[in-house]
Formats: sequence, structure tokens, C-alpha cells
Amino acid sequence: MMFYRIVLLAGAILLSGCESTSTQNVNASPELVGLEQQVKSYPNDSQALRNLVEYQLKAFEREPDYDLLNKLQSNLQQGIKQAPNDRYFAFHYYRLNLQLAFVEQEYDEQKWQGFYNQHPFLSTLDIAPPVYVSYLLEQPQDEKMLAALKQTVRDNPFFMNGALELAYYYYNQDQVELALYIVDAARKRDDNYPDLKSDWVLYQTEYALKNMCDTGTYKPLDDIITESRLLTQSFPNDPFQFNLLADLFRLSNKTTLAVYTAQKAAKLDPSYQSYLNEMYLWDTKIDKVIDYEITDVDSKAEVLLTQIYANIVAGNWDKVGSLAGRYSQVDEARIYGVLYGAYGYKMQGNSQGHRELLNFASEHLELDDWQKGMLSFAKGSIDEAQLMARASNRCEQSEALFIAALNHIENDNAELAETYWQRIYELDIRTFFEFAVAKNKIKAAKK
Repeated sequence: MMFYRIVLLAGAILLSGCESTSTQNVNASPELVGLEQQVKSYPNDSQALRNLVEYQLKAFEREPDYDLLNKLQSNLQQGIKQAPNDRYFAFHYYRLNLQLAFVEQEYDEQKWQGFYNQHPFLSTLDIAPPVYVSYLLEQPQDEKMLAALKQTVRDNPFFMNGALELAYYYYNQDQVELALYIVDAARKRDDNYPDLKSDWVLYQTEYALKNMCDTGTYKPLDDIITESRLLTQSFPNDPFQFNLLADLFRLSNKTTLAVYTAQKAAKLDPSYQSYLNEMYLWDTKIDKVIDYEITDVDSKAEVLLTQIYANIVAGNWDKVGSLAGRYSQVDEARIYGVLYGAYGYKMQGNSQGHRELLNFASEHLELDDWQKGMLSFAKGSIDEAQLMARASNRCEQSEALFIAALNHIENDNAELAETYWQRIYELDIRTFFEFAVAKNKIKAAKK
């Protein structure tokens, strides 16, 4: 999802300008000579000075160099003295020195805070306050990071990147309500900022899932889907926007639309193919998942995990075991693919493969208390009643029923397992793989 940075002239361009030939009057264009002569003839005419500065700024953007930078600095300072109420000179002087800070990698925050306070109009524009520049240069972490971002938003609530990054910080801390609060406030100031709309959709989607594990209720999604559709129309070449919309369709149980939208994302960027495979599973098109060959652009962990679940649906236990073995070796491996996949070996009577995967899970994966309970059940250390008693919410109940169903299949009690698929489906944890497998199993039983 998303790091936000102040939009500045690229430092590499500025640095390369240091080696360029200094601007010499002998090479000056007739237009520049005329503008300089106008300022010389009318030294108190702020409009003449402004015309010269405008020309120099354009030249600097085309080919930055320090000689021209020094002239600009001097002329902008002179403009501020001549016309202290003219925002043009103050704005460009401040902006130019923001750029310079990133070239020189140093910044006098106190000095520029004083300038910022002298020109309060700056805090009504989408431009970084001094504290944010120091933050980018210093890259503080944790509490200092949060303090800098909060101060940024206080100093300039119209600086969109500051709001975006503060919201993203809260989102990463699982404080989605605060993230939404920040984004909503920013949208009231500028509702035409694309990243604000995109993040609003992302955070609203997460917020819609907030009560899923506890109550199984979902926030209405119609308004979020409408906003997401508009984003795909505004950015028809952005796969991320289509991916967001596909996830909303999945959450709405509109899986055919989810597949259609995910296909657009994958067409724009093949790295989204792994997500499309997930949508095929949710749309009960498991053959497409099983037959897919992993490519270099795929996220191998995601594709392998999806294929593990698809082969559980199909009862291809040899593939489940071998896929789980491969999955355990990728960096992003998590408990569920390893734990459920271990049953693939167990179904074949391969106790060694089963044991090796369970040992891998206990020795190499970070597990919370609930996951440790699932692992204990898979090892036979606790029984099903004890496992179910440990499930503290609907999400954990779904996972408990799933592994218990696998255990019943291994013990030749497929009929009881069928009742568990129905219970998982009724729990309605729509974004969980367990839900997708249960949906597939129920559909297959009806054929």
C-alpha cells in the first residue's frame, strides 16, 4: 500500500547541475538581458523583479546550477523586501530552499520555522512545513516519527502528504479508525487529491471488516464500491485501483465481478496474477488455480498457498503435501499453509512428511497463542473439544472447524466433515481461505 513523500525537484538533477557550467551573461538570451535591464532601470519595481524571477525559475527547472540558484535566492529575498505582502516571492523562496535542503542534506528547521510563521499563508497551501522536511531528512522511528507527523498536520492541515503519511502510520498500527479520521479531515480540505480517495477506499474496506471476527457483521459497502469504481475510471491504467475494487467485490460476495476486475489488474501488471488466482478460488473455479504455473513475476508464497487450498478442495492430497513442503521454504510462509498442508502427507500415510512440517511450524514460524493451540491439535496434544474451547471469536472458530474437518477426513469420517464446511460457511468470514474452501466444498456436494 503506500509511502508518501513531498514532491520536490529530484535531488539527482540538482546535484548534476552542480557540475554544469555557470550561467554567464555573455550567453544570456535577449529576453533575459531585457528583463535584467528592466530591473536595473527600475530597482523598486516589484513587477519587473517578478518577471525576471519567473524567467529564472523556468531556466532553473530546465537546467539547475548553483550560480543561477544564488541569483534566484538574491532576487527572491529582494522581492520579499520590496513587496512583503506579495505571496509570490515568499512562496518561491521557501519552496526553493526546501529543494536545497535535500541536495545539501541539512536544514535549519528553527530558521525556516520563523520564516514560516512570518508568512502564515504557507500553512494554507499544499506544501511541507519545516518539521516535515526535518522528518524526511532524519527518518525518525516509532514515537519520534509519530510526533513529527502529528506536528506536520497541526502546522499545515492543507499539506496532503503529511495527512496521508500520518494516516498510513495509524493504519500500520491497526488503528484504522484514526487513519480514517485523518483522511476524512483532509478530504474536506481537498477532495480532488487522488491518493486521499484511494487511501479512503483502502481504510474503509478494512473498517468494514472490523467486527467480522466478533459479530460477523459488515459495514455497508455500496458507497465504498462507488468511490472505488470512480477511481478505476479516473486511473484506468493503475492495477492497484482494480485490485482494491476486486477485494470489495469479494467482500460483497460478488465473486464473478471480483474475478472480472482482478483480471483487469493482472492484465495491467502480471504481478497481480497471484491475487487473481485467489479470486478464482472464491469464485469456485479451482481448476484455474490448480493448473496455473508459477512465473517469475508471481508472489510464490501467495500462489502456493492458494494452490494448497484449491487442492484441499479437490482432494489431491499428494499435491497438498508437496505444495506445503515448497511453501514452507519461502520467506513469507505462515502457519496455515504449513499446518493444513501437513494433512496432505497424513492423508497419504506419510507420517514423516507430516511430522517434518509440524516441527518446522513449531521451530521456525512465529505463532500466537491461538496458532499454538492449532499446532497442538495437529500434533494430537489436545482434542477437538479443547481446541474449540480455545477459539475466542468467529475467526478462530472458522479455523478450528477447518482443521477439525481435515482431521475427520483423515479418520475416514467425511460425512461429519461435510457438516463442518457448512458451519464454516455460515460463520461468513468472507476474506478467509477457510470460507472459500467451504464454499467450494458445499457447491461440489450439491452436484
